[in-house]
Amino acid sequence: MILIFLIGAYFLIRLLVEAIRDKIKTQKHLKKVQTVIDREKQYPDAYKEWFGAPYYINCLSDKELDKRLFRSEREWAEKQKEIEESRAREKALKLEQQQKMSRARSLSYRYPNAVNGIIESSSITNDTQVEKILSYTTAELKIIEDAIVEAQKRKKEEEEQKHNEIISNFPNGYELVKRLREESIDCEDLYLPDEYTRFQRGQKVATNKQKLVNIPLEVFDKYEDISVRYTYYCNWHKQQNEHSKKLRQLHDTTLENWGAYQYSIDIDGITQTGDNQTYDFSVWQFFSMSFCMSDEISYEHIEKYINNRKYLEGLEDGTVTFKTREYDSILQFITAMDEVPLVLIVNSELEDDWISINTTHFGYIYGKLEEHQIPYKPIELLTLDDIAYKTIVVLELITENSHLIDICQDLYSIIPGSKIVYITLFKEFSKEECLKVQKIKIAEVEEAARKTREEEARRRKEEAQRKEQEEKDRLYRLSHTFKTNSAEFKRHLTTNGVRYFYHFTDKRNLESIRKIGGLYSWQYCEDHNIEIARPGGDSTSRSLDRRHGLQDYVRVSFCTDHPMKWILEQQGYDMVLLKVKIDVACLEGTLFSDINATDNNHHHGGTLADLQRINIPATQQNFVSRESDIFKQHQAEVMVKTFIPLEYIEMPNITPIRKIYDDDLPF
Repeated sequence: MILIFLIGAYFLIRLLVEAIRDKIKTQKHLKKVQTVIDREKQYPDAYKEWFGAPYYINCLSDKELDKRLFRSEREWAEKQKEIEESRAREKALKLEQQQKMSRARSLSYRYPNAVNGIIESSSITNDTQVEKILSYTTAELKIIEDAIVEAQKRKKEEEEQKHNEIISNFPNGYELVKRLREESIDCEDLYLPDEYTRFQRGQKVATNKQKLVNIPLEVFDKYEDISVRYTYYCNWHKQQNEHSKKLRQLHDTTLENWGAYQYSIDIDGITQTGDNQTYDFSVWQFFSMSFCMSDEISYEHIEKYINNRKYLEGLEDGTVTFKTREYDSILQFITAMDEVPLVLIVNSELEDDWISINTTHFGYIYGKLEEHQIPYKPIELLTLDDIAYKTIVVLELITENSHLIDICQDLYSIIPGSKIVYITLFKEFSKEECLKVQKIKIAEVEEAARKTREEEARRRKEEAQRKEQEEKDRLYRLSHTFKTNSAEFKRHLTTNGVRYFYHFTDKRNLESIRKIGGLYSWQYCEDHNIEIARPGGDSTSRSLDRRHGLQDYVRVSFCTDHPMKWILEQQGYDMVLLKVKIDVACLEGTLFSDINATDNNHHHGGTLADLQRINIPATQQNFVSRESDIFKQHQAEVMVKTFIPLEYIEMPNITPIRKIYDDDLPF
């Protein structure tokens, strides 16, 4: 026992010694930690320099703490002082640099051109630039600034003088060059060499006068000529097209029942950069009659072009002439033009002497032209003296297309800028022109037919929409117009414990009911082609409905176990029960039957008395036997006129649906 006691005492004493040793060690560690914390607070910069941020000192090991306590107090103080002195020097140097930057910027504000020239930049961004600027005295900067300003002034005056000379000598060329540069036209002589290089890279080229005056004068001279010629063609083209529009309007008022055909005459011109370009000028040809010699087309819708051939020989030998009113129409057209024209008579290239033939046909109008002092002559007698006439009427008996185009092109070359109209008594259409006209005629007929069809379709659609809307309105009124004493109907039902009516149907009908918005009578479904997946009634029941005039009613019952439901289930129907709100009993068209309405002994009507005739307690019995006295009364029915909307129906496993007509009808 003594030995055990001694061993226990030994271990106890050992534990006490170790505890004391741990406590002393912990106190030493804490003392080190506190000493390091004190050093960090007293010499923060030195601590950060040697050991980084002073985080988690309490968690450092003795080894790490010893590293921080290795240096003497003097070393800590010297390092802290060194860092503080270095920071002070840096601060002084930074302040000095800021002062220098401030002085340099002040000088740049006073002498911007001089400073810009010295540092080759418009802004001061580094110390090197500052030193360059401050290496000059204020007097030196002023001399440099004055010299630069004076040079800029002289350069600006020279540029302004050159700019004014260019505008004075080449006004159109200057504007054209400027506009083409603004529009980024790829034409090398519009740009200086360095500009064209940037232009090809997709960079924007400046169009100010400082840039423009550096372009060689011969460029402006070149574009001056181009501008004048280009403007001439543009104006000519515009005037001729405007003239053509006026001629067409004049044709509609003076050449009644005359035909009209428009040609585009190609005339060589230039673009705004001097390249060759063909301009098309509109020329109207007006004619009294027309024909076509081709037999390779059907002449559908243009029969007159083939029928008029019979007049050709008579026109050539003079036995057939036009009536005087045709020539009067020509005269009326000519005298109504904006300016007095020159009338040119063209040879129709007939085999006989064209002068005598033209005299035969145009003799009357020649005299009328002389009376109105309107000049006329054969086209081959046209001279340069006739250039004074800018409006020309070409008069020809029979015209071929190629002949017309050649004459118009010749006239444009002889009298530049002339405005031409071609009048032909008898016009020949080419095969291609006939096909083109025929295509237009057919398109017009088809367009008229299309519009007729569209109008009829639109009318039918509107009529269908109107009928559909009327039907929606009718159904809405049927399902929302209540009996005048509807409150008494509802009170009678609720007093007798009726909370819902019931309608049984096959589960496969649920989607259709949801889609069409409710329950409809079987007669309504037949009349409106509404297909029911699994209809419940048969031909016998429908025949009985017709006998009693009840074919347009939706049936609901008071009971949940209607015998007909059981019969249909035996036939393979998957029946579900729909709850119908008793509000439908209050609708104006609703009827009540004391027994099944297909029974010849039933009584039905829409009054409160008819509802009160129903044995409601009998309807609420379950599993009523066929031998029971209340079997028929158990099958009493409520018959809703035509339609029960979804808002009155609680359907199984179907998310509630909004009232079907709330958004569709204007009520």
